[in-house]
Amino acid sequence: MTIEQTMLVSDVITKWPQTVQIMEKFGFQCFGCGASQFETIEQGAQGHGMPPEQLEELMKELNEAAAGKEAPKKEGVDFTENAGKQISTLLEKSGAEEGTGLRIKVSPGGCAGLSYDFSFDKKNEGDKEFAAHDVKIYVDTESMEFLNGSKVDYVETLQKSGFTVDNPNATSTCGCGSSFG
Repeated sequence: MTIEQTMLVSDVITKWPQTVQIMEKFGFQCFGCGASQFETIEQGAQGHGMPPEQLEELMKELNEAAAGKEAPKKEGVDFTENAGKQISTLLEKSGAEEGTGLRIKVSPGGCAGLSYDFSFDKKNEGDKEFAAHDVKIYVDTESMEFLNGSKVDYVETLQKSGFTVDNPNATSTCGCGSSFG
C-alpha cells in the first residue's frame, strides 16, 4: 500500500511512525492535537503554504519510508544553507569572540525523553567539529551518538521559526519538534 495525499495525517503516522520526522522536516508539527485527527496530508500541506512540487517531494519521501527504503546513514551532522546563514547572523549579532561556534548538545528532558540544546561556545577537548557554511559547529562525544547522520535546518513558517533537526536516530518525537527519544 502506498501513502496518498488524501490519507489522514493521523492514520499515516499510526501505521508508519517513521514518517513523523519526514513530515516535521516539511513543516508539519501538529501531531497528537485535534487538527491532525481530521486533516489529510494534502490539507496539511495547503495549510502550511506548501507548493505542489514540495508536496510531491514529501509524498516521495513518505512512500520511501513506508516501503522501508532508507538513505544510507551519513557520518557527522549536516546543515542546510539556510541554517548556516542563520547561525552566522546570530553569531554576528551576539558579538561573539573569535573561535566561537554553535554547540549542539543532547540533554535529558523534553516530552519524548531527550532534547536538543543550541548555544554559542568555544571548542572543548574531545568535541567533534563541523563547518556549516563558514560557521563552526561543536558537538560533544556523548551527543554525537544521538546526532550522527542528522541534518539541521532553519525554517520560518506562519506558525513558528527556528532550527529543526531531522534525526535518523530518533525512535520517537514530540509534536513541538524539539524533543525526541
